[in-house]
Amino acid sequence: MRRPKRRFRRSGAACEETDGDDADDRADRGAGAKGRRDYQKEAQTEIRAIHDKSDSEVDVVRMKTRGEMRAFLAPEQLPKFEQYIQRLDEERKKQKEAQGGTVG
Repeated sequence: MRRPKRRFRRSGAACEETDGDDADDRADRGAGAKGRRDYQKEAQTEIRAIHDKSDSEVDVVRMKTRGEMRAFLAPEQLPKFEQYIQRLDEERKKQKEAQGGTVG
């Protein structure tokens, strides 16, 4: 006669043996998963806010640096520099859209 398979479930700091009723186990996991999703949603919201704030700070530094670079470029270099900046901005916009973020 074969012995039934022993199943264990984590509960707090210890593991407890289950009776093998998968329906109860799935219900317990479902409740935990819902709670985790709520935490994930909160974390995503917080992270998005941090990214938005840091993105705007980076934009300020980027614009300042571009202005400084324009100041030391020769007049004949400016059109090529502007084309370069435009290309960078377009690439940044595409990357941001691909990541699902907002473009600033």
